[in-house]
Amino acid sequence: MKHIKNVSLELEIPRVMELLASIGVDYPAGYSEVLIRKYKKQGVRYPRILMRMGDPNIRKHARYQEILQLKGDYLDYGCGTGDDIRALVNDGYPPQEVVGYDVNWSSINLGFDLYLDQDTIGVRFVVSKELPFHPATFAIVYSGSVIHVLGTKRAVKRYISNAYTVLKPDGIFFGSTLGFSKEYPRSNDAEMRRRGSWLRRLWRRRLKLLSQEELHNLLRETGFSEVEISQDETFRRLWFYAKKPL
Repeated sequence: MKHIKNVSLELEIPRVMELLASIGVDYPAGYSEVLIRKYKKQGVRYPRILMRMGDPNIRKHARYQEILQLKGDYLDYGCGTGDDIRALVNDGYPPQEVVGYDVNWSSINLGFDLYLDQDTIGVRFVVSKELPFHPATFAIVYSGSVIHVLGTKRAVKRYISNAYTVLKPDGIFFGSTLGFSKEYPRSNDAEMRRRGSWLRRLWRRRLKLLSQEELHNLLRETGFSEVEISQDETFRRLWFYAKKPL
């Protein structure tokens, strides 16, 4: 499997292990070399996911403390390594109420290998090509850095529609995605020039970047109400929150 340029397993795996060891993960001797050999052989589907591990985005969401006080079945829709799930559980959300879903085991297993908690995390992980849950199953659906990797607006609309369907009435859909505050910058915009190298990398990776208005409209068109969208200080990430009406 092809690795994304400038993401080195030899650098990132030891870095993540050092970070996780500092919060209590106890690795056996030589474990770093074992993981590097393993993932060099089988590949990492999204290599840059390693660069985000240990710094869960969910904790940066303005509504996070409010979410922690709620109870009810919770879905991480596109959970990846489960970094955000572990933060949620460590911060007090009941693990038995949490489900992590993804389309394959690749990133989930990477999380298990780095946190060494497959038998103790207490969270149910579900893998399926299609979202397998019944309508009105969850009180909360979280989306962390998923929307921008879906590739097309059609795929984004389907993803948001699925989140709406599996939410209970009055349920919450929240998370973040890469995006812009206004319209997508054109090639001759000063903003484009300022962020040029970053944007070119994103275009090459065929990411679907939405403007704040586009994301707001998609959520409203799907049926969500109380839609809130803000942009962080990097001007690269949109944070969203919405509710399914009663």
